[in-house]
Amino acid sequence: AGSGKERCDMGQGQSDAAAVQAAQADARKLVAAQPWLQRIPLLMPNTNLVEQTPRLAVALYNDFCWSPCFDAKFIASLCYHGFLPIATPVDGPISVVLLPKLHKRRCLLLLPDLHIGKKTRRASKNFRISTDTCYADVVAACIQQHGENWLYPPIVAAFTAIHKANKAGNKVTMHSVEVWNKDGQLVAGELGYACGAVYTSLTGFCRESSAGTVQLCTLGKLLEQRGFQLWDLGMSLSYKSSLGAKDVPRLQFLEQLQALRDESTRGLQIGQTSCAGFLRPDVAGSAEDGASAGASASAGAAASQGEERRDSLAAKRKEGNDTDQAATTTTTTTTTTTYPPPSPLSVSTQTITFTPPPPP
Repeated sequence: AGSGKERCDMGQGQSDAAAVQAAQADARKLVAAQPWLQRIPLLMPNTNLVEQTPRLAVALYNDFCWSPCFDAKFIASLCYHGFLPIATPVDGPISVVLLPKLHKRRCLLLLPDLHIGKKTRRASKNFRISTDTCYADVVAACIQQHGENWLYPPIVAAFTAIHKANKAGNKVTMHSVEVWNKDGQLVAGELGYACGAVYTSLTGFCRESSAGTVQLCTLGKLLEQRGFQLWDLGMSLSYKSSLGAKDVPRLQFLEQLQALRDESTRGLQIGQTSCAGFLRPDVAGSAEDGASAGASASAGAAASQGEERRDSLAAKRKEGNDTDQAATTTTTTTTTTTYPPPSPLSVSTQTITFTPPPPP
């Protein structure tokens, strides 16, 4: 049994067509061994995600699709279309499968709404933040804290390939965020990816009191300063709500992603910089004291642009709230979505189709 990465290595020795055929063969064998997979949509590199994503958004009974393919280009495309990729072990011809997740409700934070407590602001003087300076160490720290959980070798390899290919103009870029204490030790961090003006957090770790909260709040201010407009936090958890995040329905998330995923930002690259510079600028001065050359925008300009975005985003959120309220009072309101109307999901290039299970 090979890994998913070995079976679908587009651009690494096989033609795209050959890689897809091999992955389809693996999918048939895996479904024979695990019949429950027939009830979950199969996504492949040749799936037309432009057409299928909005249909899945309506028809998908739970949160997950699946694929035997861990090709980095395919995973980046899934991210671009709103899927959050994770992995799970299975018994069959391959040991791990990809689970592209399209949450029924996505936890989102409009960056001007970020809540920062006084305790976190005070603690920020003890830490410094950087990005993309020790990606492998952050991956290892996340696995050390949580176990492999869903970060199995094939998906780690795909994320690493995306990270190594980071450059301006890429639709999706993978990043590590690092927080250091006064002794220069790595004490908190996370993995995430940027898609236009949307940043998605994947997983993180914390080794020192207050470091994790400082990391999150500093990252939020960094994102806002660099021109990002939406922070995607995936599944809802209480600590995310405490930051000011709100759950939104699947279709509303996809609409926001589509509106922002091709917007430009000033990137996330930054050398070790005082967290207090972001969370206590009145005390620490500029948050750019340790920034790399690509991160030299002034705090004043960022604040001005932030005010403009705040007004714009507030208007968008009010419109979204009005839509949600209307949806709770009449079932016909949902037909006004800009997505195509739902239709039976059947991807013609695949041998496995999806029939939604009956409600419980």
